[in-house]
Amino acid sequence: TVATTKSLPWIVGVTFSGKVIEEIFILVPISKPSRSTTNSLGTFSVAHFNSIFLLPANMYGPGDNFDLETSHVIPALIRKCLESKDETLTVWGTGKPTREFLYVNDAAEGILLATEKYNGNEPINLGTGREISIKNLVELIVKLVGQKRNIIWDTSRPDGQPRRCLDTTKAEQEFGFKSV
Repeated sequence: TVATTKSLPWIVGVTFSGKVIEEIFILVPISKPSRSTTNSLGTFSVAHFNSIFLLPANMYGPGDNFDLETSHVIPALIRKCLESKDETLTVWGTGKPTREFLYVNDAAEGILLATEKYNGNEPINLGTGREISIKNLVELIVKLVGQKRNIIWDTSRPDGQPRRCLDTTKAEQEFGFKSV
């Protein structure tokens, strides 16, 4: 999404379902752009801008959102494990879908490497290139939290997309980023 204001002419933010989630970059043009176009990804390309387009995997880490109504899977599971009064942990779906997760500090390192070493306009995935099933993730979090839990899969709830894993070879080839 590209928005304009009087004081900051170009603000680029990430949107989901029409709602701004996070403003990522503030870009101030050196000269007035000559045109804007929408490419096949639905993003905006503006002439005369030197910019990069990074697509990070699901992130987790310090400062994460632990609100059960709005958080992502890792902080929600940690909170559920810590706050559960009994030995039961109810999780949505079947546990079969897979997801890729990227630690926030690794994402920051990838962003810095890209800004220093990449000068292209092709989208680049930032991630680990590895996936884990929700079932294995739940079992790992339960183990790391150190509490025994009987895991109940609520199959009346949706699984979501079956698989989310990025091909991150471009990030390694173009600017040497490889998350370990």
